[in-house]
Amino acid sequence: MLTNSVMINYHEKDYSNNFMEYARAVSKYCRIPDTCTKEKAKYKFDFDKKELIENKLISGDDIPETLNFEISYEKIISDPKNCWIVMIHGFGGDSSSWSYQISKLLKNNFNVLILDLYGHGNSNFIENVDYDVKLHVFYLNKIIESVTKEKFFLVGFSYGGIICQLYAKEYQSKLNALILVSSFSHKDKIFENILSSWQETLCLNTNDNNEAYIKKIMYKLTISSIFSSHYIENNSSSLKMLENTYVKKNYQLILRNEVTHLLNFDSSNFLKDITIPTIIICGVHDKLFSTNISLTLHHSIKTSKRFIFFSKHASHSLNIEIFSSFNKILINQLKKIQNNKFRPTKLPFHVHCETRK
Repeated sequence: MLTNSVMINYHEKDYSNNFMEYARAVSKYCRIPDTCTKEKAKYKFDFDKKELIENKLISGDDIPETLNFEISYEKIISDPKNCWIVMIHGFGGDSSSWSYQISKLLKNNFNVLILDLYGHGNSNFIENVDYDVKLHVFYLNKIIESVTKEKFFLVGFSYGGIICQLYAKEYQSKLNALILVSSFSHKDKIFENILSSWQETLCLNTNDNNEAYIKKIMYKLTISSIFSSHYIENNSSSLKMLENTYVKKNYQLILRNEVTHLLNFDSSNFLKDITIPTIIICGVHDKLFSTNISLTLHHSIKTSKRFIFFSKHASHSLNIEIFSSFNKILINQLKKIQNNKFRPTKLPFHVHCETRK
């Protein structure tokens, strides 16, 4: 075990004054190797409402007798023999949240499975149906079983992290490791206040005319919480495109359900039962979760390592803002797990990311 925090230093290129140069660099960085294959599909399944209600996965007054789910997912394969990494996005997002990670993972001999959670991206949405967060675990397991029977790595960002914790609770034997990025075990007062403001916005009366307006308010509230002010100031064009996608592809009912899930989530009673290698990653300037929240995860999961990123861009969305340094840590730890060299530590690793012109 370590007796002192370990300092790790990385350098990130500063593109803040040259958006076009940044766009070209990102495009090159994220390009999928020509040797890889991509398969987009929709996992379709029908369920009788009685089954889902009995399992407390859905609720509502006007639920159709048969529910038709269509979950959009994509397989990116470097080699059929390589190990799979399944990546789960966060609140209001979609599978594109992992665009900065996929290419590097493929080049390091992993296959990648990404999906749009129910009601997000290109996955469908069923009106008048409230759902429990465990619904995601239910269909996620079915999709993964259709892709691989081997053990895999499971990565979750923010809201996706609580899905991954619940998945590990039910199916730990299927996992090589669990990776939690900007996630939490239970809310603190700061996060509760933020969620309450989101909930208040999402509970406003809706009709066809004002739902888009409400979602625009939610977008602004979300972006100000998950990105650093430096990133917001220097990426107005890309964030405007993201706003259009957010408003078009998210549903008010879905967002309201997810805020409820976040408010009610508490994994502190089962985290001690997770005994697989676990990587916990957080940013020192995360506006949603203080580093103390990741400390709770770390102390509860005895087989874990915690990495705290230090940078003006070490926000909630550090996998986007400082993607290069994030990817180096992620891939380094995945390789250690594959080679049986992963060792849990009591104290965190401090990752310092400096930007250079």
